[in-house]
Amino acid sequence: MRSDIRYLWAKGTAPIEIHGEIQAVYGSNVMTVQHVQKWCREFSGCCLSVTDEQRSGCPSTSADFVLANEAVHGNRRVVLKELEEQFNLSHGTIWDTVHKSLGYRKVCSKWVPRQLTEDHKKKRMGASLTHFLHFNDHGEVF
Repeated sequence: MRSDIRYLWAKGTAPIEIHGEIQAVYGSNVMTVQHVQKWCREFSGCCLSVTDEQRSGCPSTSADFVLANEAVHGNRRVVLKELEEQFNLSHGTIWDTVHKSLGYRKVCSKWVPRQLTEDHKKKRMGASLTHFLHFNDHGEVF
């Protein structure tokens, strides 16, 4: 889309007309006139590239997830502040990684997985069956 704007601007088309053409092709909720005007100003200032420029910040990578998972799994009592310092990432990034991506939550100051593993489910089912059989054998006394 940015290349479309660059092309139309190079042809001498006014920003409002470019906006109309963009809306005709991509739909009415695609972007505002102000965005088109901003890009036209950038192109006027000899900005010739139509690709996104490098942004600051640390992008999340799968390596971050693996390392964070190993750190949490290795020390279930690790606090987010320690992970922030270890990986040099912001609090929000670490929180999202641990809570949302890896699926851990804090219980009694330990990180535990949100989902039960198949082994956990089998153990729970076995314990439930044992309790059920004891109840059938001994009734209310159990």
